[in-house]
Amino acid sequence: MASMMDESGRKLFKDGLFETRSNYAPPYDSPIEDIFAWTLDKHLDPRVNVIPQCEIPTRAGTFRLDFLIEGSFLKVGIECDGKEFHDAHRDEWRDANILAVKGVDRLYRFSGKDLHHHTDHCIALMMQYEPFLFSERGRLNLATLVAEDLPEFEKSGFAAQDFGPIRATRYVYMDPPHGKRQFPNPWWTVLARFALDHPPMPLEQMIAAFSQHQRENGGGF
Repeated sequence: MASMMDESGRKLFKDGLFETRSNYAPPYDSPIEDIFAWTLDKHLDPRVNVIPQCEIPTRAGTFRLDFLIEGSFLKVGIECDGKEFHDAHRDEWRDANILAVKGVDRLYRFSGKDLHHHTDHCIALMMQYEPFLFSERGRLNLATLVAEDLPEFEKSGFAAQDFGPIRATRYVYMDPPHGKRQFPNPWWTVLARFALDHPPMPLEQMIAAFSQHQRENGGGF
């Protein structure tokens, strides 16, 4: 996919004016990451920072997010899942570790198919949950682009989230008043707590230790 920038690498001509794209900085590791970054940048609040291929240290090693979006008080991780590059079970453990150490406050996973064919829906889903990351104009434009599906949209407390033609994954880190880590999805709670309650170890070793723990406890945690 060709980069969507002019020869200066920083400005584009739109509606008779040059406007800066401060967070779109190709090349990216895959075409779907390029599509996502280009589309996202059109709608973000200019004070938001986007870091591609951001490394997050965890108790199971250092992992790299496709994107880290930094607002003034919120960090959002983005994973762009091309089938050939992702193992769902391992990714679940990986993401649980990132969330457990509060490497991010939110973590979204979008399929490559959805990013390629329904980029606006992917970003509009984020906008429904994290509106303060987006400019006023961006919010209005996204709402217009997905207007036919907005009336049916319902926020979910679970990981899987449907929105029009897409199905995404969204996980949230929360600090409740009593100070204990909580995760809306029960399975995430199990994985994250296992990571936090055991010594640091490589991810594959952690997965194996958890499997052994389950066998010894009759499948329970």
